Order: sequence, then C-alpha cells, then structure tokens
Amino acid sequence: MLEVQLPPFPAWPGPWGPPLRGWEGDGVICQLYEESGHQRLTIMRVPPERPFSWEELQEIKSAAGFGDAWAVEIYPPDEHAFNDIDARHLWLVDDVPFARRRVVS
Repeated sequence: MLEVQLPPFPAWPGPWGPPLRGWEGDGVICQLYEESGHQRLTIMRVPPERPFSWEELQEIKSAAGFGDAWAVEIYPPDEHAFNDIDARHLWLVDDVPFARRRVVS
C-alpha cells in the first residue's frame, strides 16, 4: 500500500472530519482518524466485493505502519450498533491485557 495525499478539509464529508493519513493499494483504502484522543484505522474494499479476512486486516494494519500496535474491533450493544458504510474499523490501543499472545522464546 502507498500513502496518498488526502483532499483538503472542506472537501471531506463525514461527521468525524478528515483523516490524518491515508493509504491505497490493491483495491483497498485505509484511513487513519483520531476521535476523542483515540486513533482508528478505517479499512474499505473498493468495490466492496467481499469481506476482509483476519489475515488481510492484519496485513493492511502492518502495511500502514502499525505492525507493532495492538488493534481491536468493537461490537457494541444492539442499541448502539449502526453500520453506516461498508468498512472495518480497527482502534489502535496501547495494550490488550486479556489478549492471547504467541510465546516468544
């Protein structure tokens, strides 16, 4: 994936404002946003032909330069759920203490 120049803010739709950075490659768009002090990668397939596998999301996160970061997807209670675009959202976090980890010797 290659980092791309983003359009200026006035041309950017959406309630969250413009992304901080963006990448494109092989029919995938990845954008980095900051919301309430937290960073989020939004990943979309263009056109949205099929869902992403776990391996693809991990590879995209790494290609965007966040291979050393923990990331989580959030599945909220039904009353807060909405699906406004065909995208996956990975929230970058410092640590996930309950995560399974590969044993490194």
